[in-house]
Amino acid sequence: MDLKFNLREDEMVTGFMDLMSKHLNEDVEEPKVGIFWYSPTYGCFGVDYRYYSEAPFEATEFFNQRANMGKWIHQNYWTYLKRKGKLPREYSMITDYTQIPRGRVFGLEDGTFRVMHGHWIDNYPNAKEAILNEFDLPKDKTTFVYDCHWDVGHGWDEERG
Repeated sequence: MDLKFNLREDEMVTGFMDLMSKHLNEDVEEPKVGIFWYSPTYGCFGVDYRYYSEAPFEATEFFNQRANMGKWIHQNYWTYLKRKGKLPREYSMITDYTQIPRGRVFGLEDGTFRVMHGHWIDNYPNAKEAILNEFDLPKDKTTFVYDCHWDVGHGWDEERG
């Protein structure tokens, strides 16, 4: 049995095809920027993000170009998650947000991304892949960068003196 397909060559079909072709890649998530904690049990948790295209760019000397990020800082978001009872049970009794491996994803104006992290990442071979997946980051445009601010036990209080 031969199957025959009739394609209508009219404006209506052409219009539908044009409309549908605009959505071909919608299953691919847009990259995100923001904060996270990392657990070998849970992967990324306490994630807060904004889509790269929706986060405002701000001037920064650190990256030599404007960058964007999520709206929360770890210290405030940890307090919020504890108050709402949204931390994984094993972390619910921890009061110091710096005691759990954490990091931040920045988006740069040139379309690349920087994942800032502490030395903790060396102890978790799956962490980088989990972060890339959680934030839908393109591997070829993402750089992982160490900074002592994100080391376990280090945070704002140590930096402000």
